[in-house]
Amino acid sequence: MKSFLFNRTRSSLLVFMLAVVTVCLVQAKPDNKLTPTDIIAKHLESIGSAEARARSHGTKIKGTCELIVKQGGNGQSTGQVSMASQGNQNLISLIFDPGEPATAFGFDGSKMSVTQFRPGRHNLLEQFFAEYGEIVRRLMAANCTQSSIRRARAPG
Repeated sequence: MKSFLFNRTRSSLLVFMLAVVTVCLVQAKPDNKLTPTDIIAKHLESIGSAEARARSHGTKIKGTCELIVKQGGNGQSTGQVSMASQGNQNLISLIFDPGEPATAFGFDGSKMSVTQFRPGRHNLLEQFFAEYGEIVRRLMAANCTQSSIRRARAPG
């Protein structure tokens, strides 16, 4: 008799659990998948309204920089950096020794250019930026986006 009640209780519990799972599955709705366009639109709106983004003009930033060489030797140098951006154009200028010409590179939205120590000659840092231009170009393009974000969020 106990065996009969135990089996009946177990069967009832199993039926109840199946009913709960079935109800949960019926209630579950598929996620509304976002398209890449939706994600970009939501991201841009989180930065600021279209009007606020259109009002942004340019940014200038000055600060200090540190260069640390870890491969092909080792060394460290500190200096001044100036960054400017307007639209999809960026300029970064680095000065490590006062009185020496600045090492600068710019991005006009499609191509990157690097200063020359002397006409036709780059110093080692300029040569690095010139050789790895694609990486620097991508970073500059990302900086354009980040600059737009900062300007859109800035008051006024």
